[in-house]
Amino acid sequence: MKVYIYGESHTAALHRGLATSGQSIREELNLDIRIIPLGSGLLLPTPFFTEREGYVEITNSDYKKRVKRIPPLENPPDAIGLSMPLWPMRVLRSLVWNNYSLPTGLAGRKPISLAFFRNLVLEDQKFVLRLVDFLRQLKIPLLAIAPPGLFCDHGTIKRFGKEYPLSIFNAYQDEMRRQLLKRGVTVVDVPADCFDSSGLMMQEFRHPSPEDNHHANEVFGAIMIGEIV
Repeated sequence: MKVYIYGESHTAALHRGLATSGQSIREELNLDIRIIPLGSGLLLPTPFFTEREGYVEITNSDYKKRVKRIPPLENPPDAIGLSMPLWPMRVLRSLVWNNYSLPTGLAGRKPISLAFFRNLVLEDQKFVLRLVDFLRQLKIPLLAIAPPGLFCDHGTIKRFGKEYPLSIFNAYQDEMRRQLLKRGVTVVDVPADCFDSSGLMMQEFRHPSPEDNHHANEVFGAIMIGEIV
C-alpha cells in the first residue's frame, strides 16, 4: 500500500522521522510511505491548484517546483495524507498580535464571537478543504496529520503566557477536526504523552535550532510516522 503525504514545512520532521523509524513494521505491512513537501504554509490560504479531470494541477509557482499534480499520474497512491489542515498559526498570530481573544474573554483583550472565529478558520483553510473535497470525489482515503503543539518558548507564549495562545490554538484545531471528520477524513493526532500537564509540547520534541521555536525534530517525526502506520 502506498501512502503519499503532502504538506507544508512540518513535513520536514515527518521526513526525518521516516528515516529513523522502524522499517520492519512497514515492510511487514507492505506499506510504502512517501513524504512530499509543497513549501511554505503561508501560501495555503491562496488558490494554489486547479481542478482537472481526475487530479488537481498545482498552479502556485513555488509549490509546482516540487509537485505538479495530486495524485501523480505514475504510481498513484492508495491513500493520501495532508500535513496542512491542522496548523493554526496564521490565524493565531493575527489574533494574538492584534489583541483579540475568544468570547470567554481575557483581561485587556477584545473578544470576538465563536461564529466570527469559525469564519476565520474556514477562510484560512478554504482551499485546503476544497482540495479535501475534490480528493474525496476521487474515492481516495485521506489522512490529516496533526503538527506539533506549541512549545514553551514560542514567541506568542513568551510574550503573552500560555493560556491565551493555547486557547486559540486548541479552538482552531477543534473546528478543523469537526470539518475533517464530517468529510470522512482520518485525523492522525499527536499522542497525549507528547504534551506536558499544561498542554504545551514537551521540549524533547523541539527542533534543535535555537531560532526555530515552532517546528519539531525527528523524534517527534518518528512518533507521528508510527501513528500513521
